[in-house]
Amino acid sequence: MPARDRASTVPLHHIDEGSGGPALLFIHGWLRSTADWSKQARAFRGRHRVIRADLRGHGRSPAPAGGYTRRELAADVVALMDELDLASVVLVGHSMGCGVALEVAAAAPRRVCALALVDGVGPREPLTRAEIDAHPFMSAVSGADYRERIMELAGGGISFTPGSDPRLVRRIPRESVRTPQHVAIGSLRGAVLANRSAAWGRLRQPILCVASSNTRISAAGVREVLPEAEFGQVVGSGHWVQLEAAPQLHAMLRAFLKGVEQRCS
Repeated sequence: MPARDRASTVPLHHIDEGSGGPALLFIHGWLRSTADWSKQARAFRGRHRVIRADLRGHGRSPAPAGGYTRRELAADVVALMDELDLASVVLVGHSMGCGVALEVAAAAPRRVCALALVDGVGPREPLTRAEIDAHPFMSAVSGADYRERIMELAGGGISFTPGSDPRLVRRIPRESVRTPQHVAIGSLRGAVLANRSAAWGRLRQPILCVASSNTRISAAGVREVLPEAEFGQVVGSGHWVQLEAAPQLHAMLRAFLKGVEQRCS
């Protein structure tokens, strides 16, 4: 990774638990935090070293005025890997965190032995700057009614199903609005709506993509971006797969980890 990227990194708040290989590094999505991966930490820390990180501006990590492109968020993660002396990890990302994980793998391919991407990879046509500025999510987070609009975004659309736990439906929006507005705008512009990297299609690590029940993501769509990826879909879950369908996700992750054990040793 270029020295200029390393020089501008910020220290990420993280939780480091368990032991055993391969180490698993979990990366949350937009406006979220390490809390999203609590069920996975409990499930895997008995056999693996499990690290959960708050991305720049999210959770308990520093929130500088800028630095929210996918590449900059990834540079922070690589710096954390340096700090924790992680020579080889399996990256597990959710939503926006999938793009960050892929950027980390592209920047440090020898240190990422496999990736598991949860409900965050799909075909995306390149967007112009004008299209990004006009995107409804961007207008929603840019106004004085930021908190109200975030509550709507986090609680609607494909986020949940009719059978979702009402406590989770209330919890996600309430937690999401804690993210500073400049972080929401910067990370949305830089990490969610930016063009996907051509380098992603050249990755040769094993990749598992897990989709929620009500997503438009398909195996064919994923393979337009990641030609060699495996694809799975859970039943009965909205966007928050790791919270709503944890047992199904854990079964897929365990099978995937068994298949990459030799590569990651």
